Amino acid sequence: MIKKTLLIIILLAPVSLLAQSLGKERVQRVKESIVALLINTSDDVSNKVYRGAGTAFFVNDDGYLATCYHVIENAIVYNNAGLKIGVRDIAIRTISGEVIPAEIELSFLNENRIEGLLYDCVLIKAKTLPKSKFSYLPLGNFGDIEEGDAIYTCGYPLGLPTHIVSTGILSTKFEELRKATSSSKPKTEVAQKVRNLAWLDLTMNRGNSGGPIIKLGSKPEDDYVIGIATFILNPYANEADNIANFIRLQNPNSDLMINGVKSGKTTMLLAEAVANNSIGISGVVSINHLKAILKWK
Repeated sequence: MIKKTLLIIILLAPVSLLAQSLGKERVQRVKESIVALLINTSDDVSNKVYRGAGTAFFVNDDGYLATCYHVIENAIVYNNAGLKIGVRDIAIRTISGEVIPAEIELSFLNENRIEGLLYDCVLIKAKTLPKSKFSYLPLGNFGDIEEGDAIYTCGYPLGLPTHIVSTGILSTKFEELRKATSSSKPKTEVAQKVRNLAWLDLTMNRGNSGGPIIKLGSKPEDDYVIGIATFILNPYANEADNIANFIRLQNPNSDLMINGVKSGKTTMLLAEAVANNSIGISGVVSINHLKAILKWK
């Protein structure tokens, strides 16, 4: 009987660990540290129209935030010759709903642009500090997390106006040789470097990009950021995007009705849903790359 009891305890231990609650303190801290990143899509300077582009998180109490380079890339405006001619207005929306103008840290538009492209990371700064309470997350060392360790994140997927907290594990670490090409003139620069990544057993969707991937410690104060959420695995995304775009160009509202349903519009919406959703596997880029660019310890 004793042996059977011990066996049950051993078998249930991993389940209990994975089912462990993050706790109110952790959830509150991560909620206060993340923001939705917004980009002005209007060319009318008197009428700004902000759209959600992804997630960002505070890294110090001076109002600096980290996110993915690809999240803010649409804010950088180039002419036909590839010259940067401007930057669209960006803003952050805190968990309290406060919208604050922000700006891309200047070096990532100039000398650190290639590094930002290579490692898909960038620093932005709130032009004023939030009036509501905010927290920042300590940056750790990617080398200190092991495959199988518990992690969690928080972000604004699929353009939702509210945050989503997700938990999972770091599955597999790997390295990738990445190349980035500068569009600056007159000379095109090409860089190629190794970046450190990991697959995650953690569901994320479009909009989670730029959020913190946090190693779960034994106590909330032991938690730290090991990377930035940067991609999802969806083998059907490109095909689904192509289908949705094709139907959109064909004017889906004029399509045939089948049992009172517009088949074109329904197919387009289904394709968009497939393109924007993860199959439960996502990826993280090491926070060490951003720290190295900034020369932070």
